[in-house]
Formats: sequence, structure tokens, C-alpha cells
Amino acid sequence: MIIRRLQSENLLCFKQLDLNDLPAQGPILISGPDESGKSSVLEILCLALFGRTATHSRDTLNRTIRWGAEQSNSSPRSKTAIA
Repeated sequence: MIIRRLQSENLLCFKQLDLNDLPAQGPILISGPDESGKSSVLEILCLALFGRTATHSRDTLNRTIRWGAEQSNSSPRSKTAIA
């Protein structure tokens, strides 16, 4: 599976996240200073794909909603690679 776009609203530290035009092959580097949301991007991707994160099970997903927001959502767009 090739992730082409990741969108979310009110998840973890992001009010809005929109990563688009991701490369079709090769590794993707996520870099930035401490506390800038690098791990949150991976958590949001896990939530969008698997319905849970590495740190939150389905029972504690309400803790992923951004502080002060009532609801959140995430949406991955992918392309299945044929080898």
C-alpha cells in the first residue's frame, strides 16, 4: 500500500493536518524540533489505518481528540501497489 495523502482534524496536537503529494516510492522522512508533532503524524496514520494508535486502544480513543474540540476525524488515501 502506498499512502498518497493523510488528512485529519482535531487529532492529537493538530487542529488540521493535510499531507498530500507524498512520494510513490522510497522512504519518507519526518523531521522537526522536539514537540513539533512528528510522532503525532505516525499516531494519526495508525489510527486512520487500524482504528487505534500505538498508545491508545479503542477504549481510550477519546484521548486522541485535540483539547477543546468535540470530535475529530482522519482519512488516509492510498494506492495499492501491484508487484
